[in-house]
Amino acid sequence: MSACWKFPSNSKGSREGFNATGIAIFAGGLVQSFVREVIQNSLDARVAFDKPVEVVFDIVSLNKNSIPELTSLKPHLALAQRAENMVQASTQEGRLFYERAISSLDSTAAARLLAVHDFNTTGLTGPTEDNGEDDQEIGGWLGLVKGSGITKKDSPDALGSFGQGAKAPFAISALRTVFYFSRTSSQGALSDRFQGKSILQTMRLGDRDNSQATGYFGDPEELGPILDGEVPKWAETERAKHSQETGTSIFIADPHLPDRDEDLWFEISVAVISNYYFAIRQGNLAVNLGDGTRLDQGSLESVFNSLNLIKKMDDKTFSEEVRDGMQSVLTIHEANSLEADHGIRVSDVFGEYFWFARVGGELQSRAVGVARKSGMLITRSAENLKVFRGVKPFDLFICVTGVQGSEILRDFENPEHNKFQFDRVTDPKKRKDFESKYQIFAKEIRSLIAELASYEILERANTSDLDHLLGGYLDEATGSEIDETSRRVRVGKRVKRAFVPGEGVSPSEGETEGKGFTGGEGGEVEPGGSATSDKTGTGAPGPEQLAGNRLDRLRIVPTDEVSDGLVKIKVHITGPFKGIGRVWLNVAGETERTRTPFATAAKKDPLPTHDLTFKKGERKVYEWWIPVAALDYALEGVVLDVTEA
Repeated sequence: MSACWKFPSNSKGSREGFNATGIAIFAGGLVQSFVREVIQNSLDARVAFDKPVEVVFDIVSLNKNSIPELTSLKPHLALAQRAENMVQASTQEGRLFYERAISSLDSTAAARLLAVHDFNTTGLTGPTEDNGEDDQEIGGWLGLVKGSGITKKDSPDALGSFGQGAKAPFAISALRTVFYFSRTSSQGALSDRFQGKSILQTMRLGDRDNSQATGYFGDPEELGPILDGEVPKWAETERAKHSQETGTSIFIADPHLPDRDEDLWFEISVAVISNYYFAIRQGNLAVNLGDGTRLDQGSLESVFNSLNLIKKMDDKTFSEEVRDGMQSVLTIHEANSLEADHGIRVSDVFGEYFWFARVGGELQSRAVGVARKSGMLITRSAENLKVFRGVKPFDLFICVTGVQGSEILRDFENPEHNKFQFDRVTDPKKRKDFESKYQIFAKEIRSLIAELASYEILERANTSDLDHLLGGYLDEATGSEIDETSRRVRVGKRVKRAFVPGEGVSPSEGETEGKGFTGGEGGEVEPGGSATSDKTGTGAPGPEQLAGNRLDRLRIVPTDEVSDGLVKIKVHITGPFKGIGRVWLNVAGETERTRTPFATAAKKDPLPTHDLTFKKGERKVYEWWIPVAALDYALEGVVLDVTEA
């Protein structure tokens, strides 16, 4: 019997409506959900670990006469439409879906498919039919194509689960229809499999029989795939354009896409970067788009900069979810490019994890982004890692690569892979063990945050004047209880980390006072008192000091080069406008700020200001020399537009 569509009989008599298919959970942020799901499945099937998994996104246009696998779905759409119109709980969404789907197949326009190919992957292996045995192997084919809610994968720390996530491609299809083509290898011999899958709703097959909501294109007797030489030529041809290697191709029929192709490639680029920046940076993943863009370890930074994503985040071009995720990307991007805070640590309970941090500067929030295994961001709101007090604003990204930690986090993940939920582990004993280990890990992360973002306490002195009013309190940075409740401390400058500028404001009009470079180990801080330093000076600020604006996103990284009382610093500046800007540096205290002279080249006399030529949005690095004592203070940059002066 030739291949065709078949929606098997529903012998149990239950009915599935249009909205009972589990597709709706991916309705928000279609491209984001789709990209996350398909790439994580590709990463889980990696073959060679000395090269990245390759993923290709492409648009395919075919004459409808050449793709009967799609057009032959029309009679089943009509039956499902009739079933939807007859039910009392019929929805406008369902009625419109079938009207548009049938109209699309009736149209003479070319069939459009969104194709995703992966290489350096195993393909969908394992049996193609479920034999009903409890101990049957559940491989990639059954899990993705034939399974429903199956969560077994080949490795315990796999990113995905082949459960609800397998339905993400159907949410992006205006026909709820996907075709799978997979090439596998066994003992050196290649084998091909092809099958279509459509998720509609229960429909009437005859006088009494109802169908299941899910139907398949393939062998109608066994509901199995088409094999090897019977695979449609269009599917083989489209995959062969990119490679003949093993792997999987997914073809989404009539996808919901932006009107312009360039908008689609931009959306996919943003989805890839916001979810898999770390995976690409580590050389685990490379992504190719239909417009020729390639995102790999070598091109990642340049593509990131060319897309101007930082500015678009400020303009609120993206959804709140994407903007939030991009903060973790920015943390990895800047920590890496500035050679600032990042590294690898080993948790006592979770094993190895990577970390990247931004601290202070223009940051206004405190957040921890968590990923696992190859690097897909899961959440920035993990349990016990949401609220932090007593530390400077920071943004931390961590990726748990240890097998045990990745496995525990996977068991806590929800189907959308964007949240950890402890109650997803139903075995009480296992849940208690996992929760205990997670709490230890969260405490380790809070200790890292305290190390990175808190001030060093040089001296403590207990006092008893308020002990009758206050009890012990919790240190929010570390999660541990502290006995001293009323105390005075002496704080000093933290050392051995990249320098971060403090906040700045424009000076007020008139004469101002400026603090000199006092140096030293820090002063005692306690309530009350009005003592002031005698190292103050008075002077008119000058007209440009009144009109200048603080340089946002300024980064200052000191080097080890010191000469004649000056230290070389690397200053990262994003052009605030196009033109000539007069730039100066302020040392900033809590209430005062004053200029510090700086030289633009070694051994030149430092000057109070320098003129720079900017291109708006362009990130450049300058090497300047400043007085060594200036590093004892927060530094801010100020710029005045003098283009027309």
